[in-house]
Amino acid sequence: MNGQIANVGNLSPQDGFLVTSADYLSAYSEELLTYLYQPLTGAVGFSLYHLFESLIKDGQKALILSDRQPHNWLITMLGEDLSTFFNARSKLEALGLLQSYRKTDQIGTYFVYELHAPLNPEAFFAEPLLSVFLRDQVGSSRFVQIQHHFKKQHFDATGYTNVSQDFTTVFAAEVDRTLASGASSAPRPTAQASTAPRYTQRQLRTFDWDWLIQSLADFQINRAQVEKNMDLIFTLHQFYNIDEVPMAELIEQSMNRLTNAIEPKRLQSMAQQRFDRAPIPVDQPTSQKISPIGDQELIKQAQRLDPATFLRWHHARMETTPGQFDYTNLRKFIQAQDLAQRVLSVPVINVLVHYVLSTNDNILKTAKMDALRNQWLSENIATAQQAVQRIHDWENKPQTSRYRPRTVPHKTKQPAWADPNYQAPAAKEADAATKKRLAEQLAKFQNDQQDKQKGGRS
Repeated sequence: MNGQIANVGNLSPQDGFLVTSADYLSAYSEELLTYLYQPLTGAVGFSLYHLFESLIKDGQKALILSDRQPHNWLITMLGEDLSTFFNARSKLEALGLLQSYRKTDQIGTYFVYELHAPLNPEAFFAEPLLSVFLRDQVGSSRFVQIQHHFKKQHFDATGYTNVSQDFTTVFAAEVDRTLASGASSAPRPTAQASTAPRYTQRQLRTFDWDWLIQSLADFQINRAQVEKNMDLIFTLHQFYNIDEVPMAELIEQSMNRLTNAIEPKRLQSMAQQRFDRAPIPVDQPTSQKISPIGDQELIKQAQRLDPATFLRWHHARMETTPGQFDYTNLRKFIQAQDLAQRVLSVPVINVLVHYVLSTNDNILKTAKMDALRNQWLSENIATAQQAVQRIHDWENKPQTSRYRPRTVPHKTKQPAWADPNYQAPAAKEADAATKKRLAEQLAKFQNDQQDKQKGGRS
C-alpha cells in the first residue's frame, strides 16, 4: 500500500479550471452513478460530478483557455472548503470517473477535468475492489437488490425460428448506391480500455506472483485465472497479511473442483475464517493489572503487525471486546486507501487505530479515522514514531477555555445610577428657544389628531 500521496497544497483557490468529457453521458449513465457509484463517492463527490457535467460545452467544442474560471467558483457552488473539494475530486479520480490534468501558462496555473462515463454493471461487478467496496458500504441485502436491478432478462430461444430481417435486405437500394460510390463501411470502434481502479505496479511487485502461479500449476490453475483475480488476491494479502504460501493453500482449498477455477466468494470467506482462527500475538503480562500501552510497545507492534492483526492484538492486550463493526470499518478504511492510492503506511495506520480506540471507548469510528488520515497525509506522517509524536503534541497542547480564569475576573463598568448613594442631578430649565420649538411641535401634533378624528366621522 505504498501509493503516491497527493497534497492539497498543490491546488490554490485562484487556479483556473476547464471541463471536458471523454465519453457520451446519457440518462443511463445517471442511473449507474446513482446505484453503483454514489455510495462510494459520497454526497459531495456525487454533487461534484454533476456540477462538472453541467459545465461541459454543447457539441464538445474545443476548449477555450480564456474561458477558465477559478476554483473559488467551484468551492462556492459546492458550499464546501478546498480540502473537502480535493477529497471529493480524489474519489472521482480513484473510481475512474475523472481524470485531472494540470498546466501553467502566461495567465497562471489551470486544470482540465475530463469526465468519464461509469462502467457498465457487468464490468463494475467483475472488479473485486469496486464490488467488495460497494457491498461494505451498502450492506449485503442492498447489494443483492442492486445486482438484481441491473440483471438482464434472458430469453431462451430454443425451439424458435429467428425471422428478423438483416440490414442489406431491408436497405438493398441504399446499400447498392453506397457500394457503387466506392464508400466502405466505417470500422467498428474498439472497446475503450477500462478506467476501473487498479493497484499500482509498484504495489503489485511486492507480491511474488510467479511463485504463486507455479505453485498452483499442479491444480490446473493457470496464469490467466490468477491475473483475473489479481486485485482480490492482493486485497486479501494486504488486509489479512496472507503471504504467498498460505495464499496458494487457500486458493487450492476454495477452488471449483469441477472447472479448476478460482472461486472469489469462497476465497474471501476462507481467508476470513483463517484469520479468525489465528492465535492472537499478545505478550504474557507480568502482572494481573492491565497497564497502558507504552510508546515503545506501541511502535514495536505497529511495525510488525498488519492492521487486522493489530486490531485483535490491541483488544486482547487491553482485555476489551471488539466492537460489532470494528473489522468491517477497518476493512472499509483499507479499501478506501487502496482505491484512492493516497495511503498511510501500515505502521502509521496501526498507530491511528490505537489512538481512535483509546479516545472513543474502544470503538473504531470511521469518521474519526478518515479525519485523522486526511490530517496526517497533509502533515506527511510517514512512520510510527512520527505518528506517536504527533499524538503527544496534541495531548501536550494547552487547552483553551471559553471562560476566563477566576484569578482574572471580568470587570464590568458599573453605571452611576446603580450606586445606593446615587443622587440624580437637578433639572435645568430650558431656554426660550427650546420652549418655543417644543410648543410648536405639540400644537402640530394636536392639530393632526383632530384632523384624523374629523376624517373618521365623515
